[in-house]
Amino acid sequence: MTTLPWIVTHHAPTAFTPAVRRLSMIGIEPEVHVVTETFLPVPFLVAGTRRIALLRTPAALRLADAAGVRRLPCPWDVVPLKEAFWWHPAHHTDPAHRWLRDLLLDIARAVD
Repeated sequence: MTTLPWIVTHHAPTAFTPAVRRLSMIGIEPEVHVVTETFLPVPFLVAGTRRIALLRTPAALRLADAAGVRRLPCPWDVVPLKEAFWWHPAHHTDPAHRWLRDLLLDIARAVD
């Protein structure tokens, strides 16, 4: 696994995803060949190559068949991903911001 070429996603030049940080924590330093800003192209960048990647299950279920790639279980314990929404207190009573927070809560409850 450490000798295979990896595809990873990031949100800033030096801030890789929690999955890549987790790899480092368990002693795996991936040989990164491709970096993409979002997870959507990952299965298509894996297709027809020796590349591997980590992808959250919901995305893998939706995209693997379209890309023609196999899904395999993660070979180590997966740490749950925690998502949070933070805002400046000045926006607490703003009606539009409150609407957005309520919408995000509704979506989170529906997905959970």
